[in-house]
Amino acid sequence: MAIQKEKHTLPLKSLNHVSRVCRNVHATTHFYEKVLGFIPIVRPGALKFDGAWLHNYGISVHLLQAENQELATLPPVEKEINSRDDHLSFQVCRSVDEIVTNSECFKTLLIVVNENCLLFLQIAAFPVVGQSDSILGVEQALQDHGIKYTRTTIDENGVQIEQVFFHDPDGFMIEICTCEKFPVQPLIPTSASICNLAPALSAR
Repeated sequence: MAIQKEKHTLPLKSLNHVSRVCRNVHATTHFYEKVLGFIPIVRPGALKFDGAWLHNYGISVHLLQAENQELATLPPVEKEINSRDDHLSFQVCRSVDEIVTNSECFKTLLIVVNENCLLFLQIAAFPVVGQSDSILGVEQALQDHGIKYTRTTIDENGVQIEQVFFHDPDGFMIEICTCEKFPVQPLIPTSASICNLAPALSAR
């Protein structure tokens, strides 16, 4: 009887990027830059179609200009906000201290000094806010941009998770939340490691 070879999970490190097909890549780039705080980055010149790459908060967003046959597959722009729709979620910074100490709450700027030297600078990605008004700040910013949204609260044994949902210009759902308040716990005992779990727990 042949011995069955043990199957392993893929050797993954982290989520690298999310890709979005856009009706108008320039309008969507403006949204991700001016509303969500992403920074446009260099995109490979070998890609021979219109698009844009942006990065912040440890993740990249790759935007692709829709071809004519793809337009019909995009979600409607004007539709009801449904929190059960597929969505991309961001954790809001909770306090002044977190903005100062958490590298994920910083924008990273790359400056090329010369061909042998790259200089990285970090600047705060969010205005200074307190824990109690961080979600209120999200709501105010969305109102300033004229973006429709809904806000919900989940109460799990006294742990309150705030969620704000809205659409990007192409009808894809975005969530801003305080989900970090809820601990990440495996459902069953496991010897597998969860990447970046320890930093996430220590931040609470």
